[in-house]
Amino acid sequence: ETAFELRANRSEDGTRIEQLSLENSAVRFAANGSLSTQQGGLTLDAILRDPTTLLPDLPPGALRVTGRVEDLVTRPKAQLTLTHDAGARGDLRADLNDQTAAFDVTLEVPALASFDRLLAPLQGGIARARITGQAETTTGAVTARVRAVTRELSIGAPLVAPLLEPESVLEAAITRRADGTLDLEQFALRNPEVTAEANGL
Repeated sequence: ETAFELRANRSEDGTRIEQLSLENSAVRFAANGSLSTQQGGLTLDAILRDPTTLLPDLPPGALRVTGRVEDLVTRPKAQLTLTHDAGARGDLRADLNDQTAAFDVTLEVPALASFDRLLAPLQGGIARARITGQAETTTGAVTARVRAVTRELSIGAPLVAPLLEPESVLEAAITRRADGTLDLEQFALRNPEVTAEANGL
């Protein structure tokens, strides 16, 4: 059973959405905002009570998405926060124009073990990451830079494990071409035990 509610007012300036909501046993969604021929914005609050129905590798627990989408008609911009009951948090900023989409994502996962099915072979530890870049909406090409800080990380290789236990900083520049080819343009891993760098892979 699904409950749906819409309360809106229309004037010469556009449509004001006072309340848009949908709720059932799987999801709760609420939004409000305004829409017109020139601009529009919505404030969102949604909960997926069991996101494993969409992403089976996620751990049990609800996924919540909150934030706002602006300039829906001319140049959409989004600022969203995602939180999971297992403790993970992500913040997304995106700016879309005719041919490109710029993005800025920060992630914090206090216990990678909770997401072992999704992140395998990464295990244990704490991870914080920032990913920035740009995607071409017409070709699918993507450029991205990654900076991550980890601690007590394991990649399933016992011989390497001691090298990744200290706090480590990983930086990478990655390009996905329109034909699907991946280029690792820069890679660096630094901690008190090891320093590794590579480029042009």
